[in-house]
Amino acid sequence: MRLTLGSTMVGALRTLLTLAWYVVVVGAPLFAGVTVLAVLMPWSMSALSVSGSLPTELRARVRLDGGYPGLAEVTGWVGVESLPTGAALGCVGLWLAGVLVWLPVIGQLRRLTESVLADGPFVPGNIERLSRLGVTVIVVSVVAGLPASGMSWLAAAATDEATREFAGMTLELGWLWLGFVVVALAEVFRTGVELQTDHDLTV
Repeated sequence: MRLTLGSTMVGALRTLLTLAWYVVVVGAPLFAGVTVLAVLMPWSMSALSVSGSLPTELRARVRLDGGYPGLAEVTGWVGVESLPTGAALGCVGLWLAGVLVWLPVIGQLRRLTESVLADGPFVPGNIERLSRLGVTVIVVSVVAGLPASGMSWLAAAATDEATREFAGMTLELGWLWLGFVVVALAEVFRTGVELQTDHDLTV
């Protein structure tokens, strides 16, 4: 097959996706394990000079002073190892779930790039793969916000009273819109393939 710039870029993307797959499958659990050690045995991390810090968002509503009535929302970050053990371990588990939930997206992208390299882009099988990818991105963009929200809730519940007015749920709006765009593109490509097929049959 003659190499083109497009096929070279798709091949490079496939390589990056394969690397991302192994980073998530191997690296994320490994990092979670190091963080668990930092929570349960902080002395072991000090001895090894290894940092196991995993930051989680902490939202607080604090009362304004100096003549400004009302509440102001403050968003910051806190290392889970500074939380009570139960909350810290819960945050680690939720973080790991929030990372692993993206594996279906990475896996479908890998299969799509492999099929494009083998059969070309405009074949019916790739249209179906692209459509499934868009639906998966939509679902994951909604589900992925739950672990982040849970981590913030655990961190807030484990700290002082000011932080317990937890504000809202995390939603990956950018990925949500991207999913809809991918689904729409899949339908456009499907129509193009059908028109091309009809034209070939007519000729």
